[in-house]
Amino acid sequence: CSLCLLGASLVYGAILTFLPIYAPLRHVSDYGIFFVVYALATMGSRVFAGKLSDHIDRRLVILPFSLLVALAALCFFVLDNVWTLGLIAVLFGLGYGALVPALTALVVDVTRPEERGPALGFFTAFIEVGIVVGAMGLGFITEALGYANMFALSGIIVLVITLAFWLLVQQRHTVKLEVEETDSR
Repeated sequence: CSLCLLGASLVYGAILTFLPIYAPLRHVSDYGIFFVVYALATMGSRVFAGKLSDHIDRRLVILPFSLLVALAALCFFVLDNVWTLGLIAVLFGLGYGALVPALTALVVDVTRPEERGPALGFFTAFIEVGIVVGAMGLGFITEALGYANMFALSGIIVLVITLAFWLLVQQRHTVKLEVEETDSR
């Protein structure tokens, strides 16, 4: 869970830090619209996804919205106008907005009540860690590869983390089912 949040927050840190520099280089001077559209998409997404993850398997909420975060980061590679920027803001806002409450709920689900406080503290610290890594770590990548490639790389990082998360939770879910089946005999 924490790594998924780290990956999504890494993209967020990159956006906060580098969008004001990158957008004008791509001839998109009104990049402030990104933050308005992102905020609206995030608010709507949090309400919708929070309820959704309470009714279906949380993994089925986490997977597609994590992929939206990755897709948004990859789309920065082709940023060429304000409409593309608006689309990226919607994708990222929906993805990040849904991912945070679904991952948080999953942390609560898998921890014992007496361990929830420390677990949630550790988990939410990854928001700040991701933002810092996105700002500083990807800054070094930007120097070597350029802004477009840095955003693409951040999307690939999210894809790899999402795949690892999916494989890990699938494996744990399979083991849990096997244990429950053995216990019921």
